Amino acid sequence: MIDINEFRIGSKKVSHSLVNDWTWEKINKTVEEITKIEPKHYRDLGNGGYTLGGIYRDPYCYEILKYLKTKKPEYHPRAGLYVSTQSDSKTFSKHADPGQYLWIWQLIGETKWVVENREFILKPNEVLYISEGLMHEALPDSPRASITLSLEKDE
Repeated sequence: MIDINEFRIGSKKVSHSLVNDWTWEKINKTVEEITKIEPKHYRDLGNGGYTLGGIYRDPYCYEILKYLKTKKPEYHPRAGLYVSTQSDSKTFSKHADPGQYLWIWQLIGETKWVVENREFILKPNEVLYISEGLMHEALPDSPRASITLSLEKDE
């Protein structure tokens, strides 16, 4: 599981016991299943980049989110899949997520992350923690997939 003690200001790679059984085949199947139920969960970012909400439907992600909710009940747990199918796939530009704690779990490939002025290279099954409100962006240069697990302030 994710180390919940990471609730502090900052960003860093964190310890965890998550089991990464994600493959491109599983990702494609998950996209197909979720978009059949709720097409609006799929968001095309351009040039082979996309996001997919509704990842809480995955039983393993559901258990992780349920655990996070017990540690911070005033926050709402969410999970999203972020995919780049090409080296130049579009992603989100530099931004901050006020009121959100983020754990980015690298599933496939490697992704360079810039958080504030620090750089991280995430490799498969590594997790990057980003505290609420910090400026960050992913800069992938090859195909990659990750899941962002978050706790968002209920409003």
